[in-house]
Amino acid sequence: MSMRYETTARRIVLDMQAYMCGDMSRWATVQSIARRLELHNQDLIDRAIINAYECGWIDIQGLHSVKLTDEGRRLFVKAPKR
Repeated sequence: MSMRYETTARRIVLDMQAYMCGDMSRWATVQSIARRLELHNQDLIDRAIINAYECGWIDIQGLHSVKLTDEGRRLFVKAPKR
């Protein structure tokens, strides 16, 4: 998968964490995420969503609704310092 899609997928997951405060039970529309991230290329959005799903970071309903998984929530959580 293209680095561009992975980078956008990571941006989507990070935005979902901020927008939903890490609540994995909430669904968000792809349209609202794209609007917040100012993404306008539908092919890029679709491929990034698929990439995030294949990485296990999100669950999807069609290509219109997404929610975080445990793995997606942990993606940007920093390990505690020792």
